[in-house]
Amino acid sequence: MKFVILITSLALLLCAFNPANAQFISPSWGFGVAAGGARGDNAGEDEVWVPQIRGFVQKGLTQDLAIQIGLAYTELEASGRYDTQTLMGDFRFLLKPMKMQQMFPYFYAGVGATKDMGYNSSDWLPVIPAGLGLQTKLGDQLMFDINAGYNLSLSDKFVNPGGSSSVNNFTGKKNGGFFDIMVGLVYTSVVRNPQRERDARLIDEERQRQQNAELARQKAKNDSVNRISEMKAMRDSMTSVSKLNALRDSMNHAADLRLIEQLRKDLKNETVFIFEKGKKVILRGITFEFNKASIRSESEWVLEKARASLVANPNVTVIVSGHTDNVGSNEYNQTLSLERAQAVKDWLVGKGISANRMRVAGKGETEPTATNETDDGRALNRRIEFYVE
Repeated sequence: MKFVILITSLALLLCAFNPANAQFISPSWGFGVAAGGARGDNAGEDEVWVPQIRGFVQKGLTQDLAIQIGLAYTELEASGRYDTQTLMGDFRFLLKPMKMQQMFPYFYAGVGATKDMGYNSSDWLPVIPAGLGLQTKLGDQLMFDINAGYNLSLSDKFVNPGGSSSVNNFTGKKNGGFFDIMVGLVYTSVVRNPQRERDARLIDEERQRQQNAELARQKAKNDSVNRISEMKAMRDSMTSVSKLNALRDSMNHAADLRLIEQLRKDLKNETVFIFEKGKKVILRGITFEFNKASIRSESEWVLEKARASLVANPNVTVIVSGHTDNVGSNEYNQTLSLERAQAVKDWLVGKGISANRMRVAGKGETEPTATNETDDGRALNRRIEFYVE
């Protein structure tokens, strides 16, 4: 009994003062060993506490539910009444009902079988283990676990091959059983934290965007005289007033050099998009504020081209669809892509295009056009498309 009290006290101290954030069994594989004590529930006051060991394999199904397969050994004993060499294999479900700051409590229940290894002719007897436990994280791949429970045998032959004469306190029938309390360590496979990775990636992208913007502003300042001359030359050859306005607005943004180059290419081609029924048109150049549906000013030249195209084709109706990269959850990206598509529609409606000619759709990350493993690939996947109905 003193042995069990000592183990329990040490376990509770570890849980209470562990500075790491607690973590229940995550969706990963784990391998564990545990040791503790067991006491039979078959011979009243004659029962004594004895050591018990257990090994197990577990698999997390969700953040709140896991399965565990284990094998335990103990030599149950009652003074002057009986002694066994009990081997028990079981299959358990572990359920987390609540989350605490330093610890995660959980309930467990399952099915299994026991065999008395001291009797060659003994049968495997069905058993139901159930109880509760606490779990806390010691490291990235190591967890501490403590649990206590009751193992109910569904047979009266649990400690006596001829049958038991004692009545079980829980069932009111001649069932055997035993209590146990165990402490152990669980080694788990590495588990990614998608939210943490997403936050870090978004921070890096924002930092890189700000650095690029600062470099572009410095270069724009150094080349201001040449760019003003270039703008005047382009103004003389432009046929679209909207493109001139877009160029003027783009000079105040970090990406103006790329937009000017794009405008040079556009001037050599058609000034409107070619619409074909059942075809998609990608509106390259429409960009948004970080993690928002706010359109940046650099996008106006593309929006003006889209507006001019709809004006030139008054009978055309389109579906405006938004697309994102794979950073973030599916639900978040779905919502963000829909809001960005709506922002483009609202802009065009504000410029005189009938709202009845446009419907919006959010595609999220489901239809990439490039790899999501590089910055350039993700930039291509963040886009607005017209689908001509």
